[in-house]
Formats: sequence, C-alpha cells, structure tokens
Amino acid sequence: MEDFKSVKFVEIIDSENGELNGLRARVIDVEEHKFGIDLRIVVEKTGEKMWISSESVYQLEESLV
Repeated sequence: MEDFKSVKFVEIIDSENGELNGLRARVIDVEEHKFGIDLRIVVEKTGEKMWISSESVYQLEESLV
C-alpha cells in the first residue's frame, strides 16, 4: 500500500485485453482491504471519479506526468 500512497497518476488497463487503454487518472485516495488495494481516481479526460483496483492500473513515473 505504501507504494500507492506516493503515486499521483496512473494509466488504466483495459479489463478485456489487459493492455493500457490510454486513459490517465489522478489518484486522490488509497484504501486497503482484505482483497487488496483500491484507488480513488479522477479520470483526466472525463472528470469522472471512481474506485478502481490497484491491479487495474499502471503506475506512471513522476517524470512521465
């Protein structure tokens, strides 16, 4: 979980093909539970806020943002 507390941006992985789908999101909260880690994100393109599993995102390096 500590790894995700310092992450500011992620790219969302397409659940159907496992590839990056081009949507970037800003991480606004991190929550750990018995099934794993969830991230509260804001999708840059749409402004939509949602919870997403940490397994469904790729962490972006600070230099790539």
